[in-house]
Amino acid sequence: MPSWALWMQYIEKKKKKENKNRFFSIIQKIRFDIKHSITERHNEKHFIKNFFYKIKENKKKILDKWMYFVALIWPVMTLPQTITIFQTQDASNISRVTWITYVITASLWLSYWISHKEKPIIFSNIMRLLAHWSVLLWIIIYK
Repeated sequence: MPSWALWMQYIEKKKKKENKNRFFSIIQKIRFDIKHSITERHNEKHFIKNFFYKIKENKKKILDKWMYFVALIWPVMTLPQTITIFQTQDASNISRVTWITYVITASLWLSYWISHKEKPIIFSNIMRLLAHWSVLLWIIIYK
């Protein structure tokens, strides 16, 4: 076989190899683009999910701060009843059953929130329980 024929075979093999490599590089580029676009979409979804999660967490923190305020106000609402009973030394118009029920339900709620470890609500229920017990004590003393 003449040398130029060998040379032509060599060039054809080289072109086939280059075409094959070019084809695989195009396939790799397409695969990279697809993977990249999927990753981008995933990152966008992840970003949006985290964005709303952070908003939700911030709202929860604000709500937790308000719950401390509510935890102080709620038991204070029973103080007028306690003061009225103490000043008049008369509890004949107040239902003992109602206040016993308040104490029982406050105790149940307290145990429930202790199991869930919600500090503002635990504090609120302790204060409420003490307020209900004080009213019940005055009812027992003055009835």
